[in-house]
Amino acid sequence: MKEVITEILMREGKGIYGSALVSVTNVKVTTDLSLARFYFSIYNTDQKEAVLGMLNEAKPNLKRLIVAKIKDLRKMPEFEFYLDETLDELFKIEELFKKIHEEDEKIAKNS
Repeated sequence: MKEVITEILMREGKGIYGSALVSVTNVKVTTDLSLARFYFSIYNTDQKEAVLGMLNEAKPNLKRLIVAKIKDLRKMPEFEFYLDETLDELFKIEELFKKIHEEDEKIAKNS
């Protein structure tokens, strides 16, 4: 399902959310196939929640396109879309470590 929605967003994404860069980071489907949770990383915009909202508005169309691609599922789950900010948090932590390192170097030079 992750590959299919990634392919669909590569083709249809610009019409849904414009110039934002959207990456599908994970898809979790419940064992009973009643629910699929899609996790997205969104870049190239400060309006990440707005892009997620646009994806939610396009959900019926996205579901239709996915159903057309995956025909062997006995039941198509309901979709939920979430923002995955794991990489954003990683960059923030990396920036903090960089600042700490710079401050340590300043202290070492002044000693």
